[in-house]
Amino acid sequence: MFAARPDGDGPAINPISPLRELGAYEALWLEKGASFKTIADRFAADPTAMPSDFVEPSLADRCAREVLHKLKAAGIDRFGVRVNHAGF
Repeated sequence: MFAARPDGDGPAINPISPLRELGAYEALWLEKGASFKTIADRFAADPTAMPSDFVEPSLADRCAREVLHKLKAAGIDRFGVRVNHAGF
């Protein structure tokens, strides 16, 4: 998957890792004071941002591994990740 251009025209500009975006979103929730409002406000301030734009890659990757571990421990081995701006 690739991130759409900010102007919405032309080819994608950056590759997207659904796993990293999953981990980055989880990392946003681990921040002190995180709420639906604080997270939504960050995305509203930059409508083209992805969760990974707000989190260090190593933290996103670490959180993603933890999420996968928890899902596997719960017997969940099939799931999907939808990323805003990642497609049509």
